[in-house]
Amino acid sequence: MADINFITKQGTEYVLSFDKLDTPDNIEVSFQTKEKGFETTNKGEVFEVMQIITEKVKQFLEKFKQKYPKKINDFELYINPISEENEGDLGYTEKNKRTQLYIRYIQKNLNPTEYRVELLDNIIAIYYNTPSDINYKIYQIGRSPQGNSYRVDYNKGSKNIDDIWIMYQDLDKNTIKYIKNYKKGIESLKQELINKGLKVNNTFKWLNY
Repeated sequence: MADINFITKQGTEYVLSFDKLDTPDNIEVSFQTKEKGFETTNKGEVFEVMQIITEKVKQFLEKFKQKYPKKINDFELYINPISEENEGDLGYTEKNKRTQLYIRYIQKNLNPTEYRVELLDNIIAIYYNTPSDINYKIYQIGRSPQGNSYRVDYNKGSKNIDDIWIMYQDLDKNTIKYIKNYKKGIESLKQELINKGLKVNNTFKWLNY
C-alpha cells in the first residue's frame, strides 16, 4: 500500500502508512515524521495531525468497503498513537492521555452506525459496524465453595478478540443470558457487569484461600 505524505501548518512533514499484518484484512496504521522517524507528535500539532489521520482513515475504510464488501466482517484496523520508540519517554500516564485523546477524536468523527471503535491495550481498533457478527460465549471453568468461575470470550465472527474472567462468583441464568446476547464492545460489557456488582478481571487470576 502506498504511503501518504502530508505537511502540517508548522512545516513538519509526516509519512502515513497502511500496512498489512497477518492477513490482508488486518491493517496497521502508523505515522512518523519524515526526518526524525517515530517521534512523539508535537503538542502544537496534535489536533491537526489527528484530523488528517482520521480523514485518511475514513477514506481508506470507504474504499475497502466498496472494493471488498464480503470481507468487512473479518476486517480490523489498528492505530497506535504512541510508537514503541517513544513509549518510555512519555511514561504510562502521558501515554494513556495521548491515546484517550486520539480515541475520543476518532470516535467523534466516525459514524457509529457504520464503524465501531474500541481500545485494546492502548491500541485503537476500528471495525465495520456489523452487530450481528459480534457474539459472546461464556464458559464455566471452575467450581469451588467460594463460587463458580467463568471465562467470557468476545468474538467477532469466528475470531476471538478478547476475554474477561469472573472468578468465584455464581451467575444466575438471567446474567448468563444477558452476557450471551450482549452486542456492544467488551469494555462496555465489563462496566455493565461491574454495575451489577460483579468483580471482573481482564486476566486469568486464581485466588488463594
